Amino acid sequence: MRFKNKILIVISILFIFSAPYIDGISFPSLISDLEIPKASAISGKIHINNNWTESKIAGICTGEGTYQIPYLIKDFTIYSFPEFGIKIENSSVYFVIQNCTIFSTSNVAGIEFINVNNSRIHNNTCLYTYYGIRLESCYNNVIDNNDISDDDDSSYSISTGILLVKNSKNNQIINNKINYCGDNGISISGCDANLIKSNKINGVRDNGILLLNSKDNTISENSVTNSYDAGISLFDSDNNIIVRNNVFDNLYGIELWESNDNSIVNNVFSGNEQCIKEEECNGNIYWYNGSCLFIGEPYLGILISTVVFIAIIVSAFFLLRLDHKRAVERLALN
Repeated sequence: MRFKNKILIVISILFIFSAPYIDGISFPSLISDLEIPKASAISGKIHINNNWTESKIAGICTGEGTYQIPYLIKDFTIYSFPEFGIKIENSSVYFVIQNCTIFSTSNVAGIEFINVNNSRIHNNTCLYTYYGIRLESCYNNVIDNNDISDDDDSSYSISTGILLVKNSKNNQIINNKINYCGDNGISISGCDANLIKSNKINGVRDNGILLLNSKDNTISENSVTNSYDAGISLFDSDNNIIVRNNVFDNLYGIELWESNDNSIVNNVFSGNEQCIKEEECNGNIYWYNGSCLFIGEPYLGILISTVVFIAIIVSAFFLLRLDHKRAVERLALN
């Protein structure tokens, strides 16, 4: 019965992801029509701790903080040594960070949120920052169309492109470009129910996408290439959906450790040294992953037991037929 239920779940997944995607979190499309604050050629750090009114007076942002007219931080170029570039804390108003460029030579985050809801980080560039974008205890945010890169594939000054930690939920990471990170392209640690969709990740030294102690996340339609370890890696992470990703030329296509009841469906694994690696896992489903065939536990055990049982039945049948034939031959001789 449990196996049948899982089949129904997988069929439902295929149906859902064949339909057009509609963002669960959205913002007004006329952000460009808002008044743009003045910014110097190179700006200092921006730190907002639930003091949006003062920040607006200071010329850091425009807008009203509503869904229709969010606060807007736009067109800043920030050198973030020795601290963060943009840091927002304890905020639930609607706001957008857009078209900012942040670069650094120290171990800081380009954009960092702590306890922030209802934001959008859109079309920004983070260069050489230790973390490109970091969210801690954040809900209902959109991170989309950002470029987080080290233009030198030998220095790996960026550790992780996008990092979510400490129970960040219901965030969307969509259509970002991440290149040459020293650790992971996108890392989700202790966070549930997030969407990672349509990102392009290339040349990271560890994992393209990493889930650590995280559940109920969806990893969909990403392109992950040339990772030194796994294109997608799950550690102690259950009930996640990995669907329609292109994972090429990594050490492992997907790697799972102590991760159970995940659905790996309709992905393309090509050019990886090993397409799927699974250790101490149970109940993961692998369907329609091209030429990459894999059966995990307990289904591998069930399959082997079924094959052995059928082999025993077939062997017994032929033995009975052989005994019958010999008996007939003995009767004919007599």
